Amino acid sequence: MTIDDLVRDAAATARAKGWYNDGKTVGDNIALMHSELSEALEEYRAAGQPSVVYYNPEKPDKPEGIPIELADVVI
Repeated sequence: MTIDDLVRDAAATARAKGWYNDGKTVGDNIALMHSELSEALEEYRAAGQPSVVYYNPEKPDKPEGIPIELADVVI
């Protein structure tokens, strides 16, 4: 898989999750990125390690952790 493939996959995921909905302002997008960064900080404060991804048994299909929150910012 190339970087271009990853970019295309990330963009498709973002669109599917509503990140490219019409009508969002630059301010809206900054606020959404800020919320993801805040979630990364919450993970860190809960003794999270920057390289650890884990799964909550209540949501086994959703990875969690600092890397996941930072990936959400990039996406």
